[in-house]
Amino acid sequence: MADNYCQGSAVIAIPEEKREHARRIIRRVDDKLISEEGQVGYEASLVPEGVWVRSLRDFDPNQVSVLVRRLVEDLDLPGIYTVGWAQVCDSPAAGQFGGGAFAITRSLDTVWVDADLAATYRLVELCNKKGEAINDGQAGNRI
Repeated sequence: MADNYCQGSAVIAIPEEKREHARRIIRRVDDKLISEEGQVGYEASLVPEGVWVRSLRDFDPNQVSVLVRRLVEDLDLPGIYTVGWAQVCDSPAAGQFGGGAFAITRSLDTVWVDADLAATYRLVELCNKKGEAINDGQAGNRI
């Protein structure tokens, strides 16, 4: 039987003068996730560049987005912060690989991108430009 994992790693740039506050935010978000969901789907620690969020097995993009949103809003961080992940399988099984990313900024809702969905939209766009028919892979249904 194949094992599936979600892996991710990102560094959220935090100015040095805000790092101690960032440490408190990490602790507060982690405590809340543990009380509500029973676990935290990432590891987070301070590094010279800011906050490093990562996991090789149990990366939870939804939980990571909660942490990044708190850091961006509570520390009043400018700019756009992106985090990507990969869904992997230890066996070459069809349909078991994928990934995605999200982007967070202070003033806008989180933007989510699924790798499979993004590739599908791009393929549909290219085929439409060429006038080619596309099947969805399910009994010849045309898109």
